[in-house]
Amino acid sequence: MKVTIRIDVTTDYGETETFEICQFERPYRELEPAKVGLSLDEGKDLLHRLQRLVVAAQAEDVCTLRRYCTRCHRFLELKDRRIRKVDTVFGTVPFRSARIICCPCETPFHMEYPYSPMTEYVPQRATAEPLALEARLSAQMPYRQVVTMMREFLPVRETLNHVTVRNRALRAGARIEAVQPAACRAPSDDTEWTLTIDGGFVRGRRKSECSSFEVLTGRLSATDQTSRVFAFVRNRLPDIAERLTPLVKAASGSDRPKL
Repeated sequence: MKVTIRIDVTTDYGETETFEICQFERPYRELEPAKVGLSLDEGKDLLHRLQRLVVAAQAEDVCTLRRYCTRCHRFLELKDRRIRKVDTVFGTVPFRSARIICCPCETPFHMEYPYSPMTEYVPQRATAEPLALEARLSAQMPYRQVVTMMREFLPVRETLNHVTVRNRALRAGARIEAVQPAACRAPSDDTEWTLTIDGGFVRGRRKSECSSFEVLTGRLSATDQTSRVFAFVRNRLPDIAERLTPLVKAASGSDRPKL
């Protein structure tokens, strides 16, 4: 038996093109338990090939549609095309990123200058899904183990290392830290809140300055109210009170709740 997988790509303006991405052979005489269905490596390779095709088609579609000025509808000049790479959950894929000469009637600069429309969609040279996956896994296991697990089950690039995962996870954490807690419906002024804080030291295996750190955890609760839990590394914060004040204010709906 031979399995051929072809993909039909239809653009937003109606053009259709067919691509053959892979073939699998499963002769009956060679069939054995290990060859039933697709293997993990074959599945990873298939997804990576499909991802390359989809990203390349999307980049070409964006280039074609963005070459028309939205104000005067003039067909814009193409400066050049450059090969870019983007990290996705199914591997790092290259694509041809076009640089278009902006129309002088476009705001806000009213100038002719080259720009790449694909940078709007992949500003970090990575899609949102692998960044979110790395951040979630980094919250549960060491960075090196995150890399090992992703290489085992996903067609990620071989050059992915723990430093990249760490930097991306820290940037995601910084964005989360910048978001203010959503304020809830203010309960009664007589509501009494309980703020519980506990902590402990995490000691590292290496005898260095940053090998050990103190973790503080806590809970803010009240009768008939949803509890809020939190945790942070103590020496990472300049002021603990400054960190807890927005949380208490958002949960209680008051600047001076009864604690």
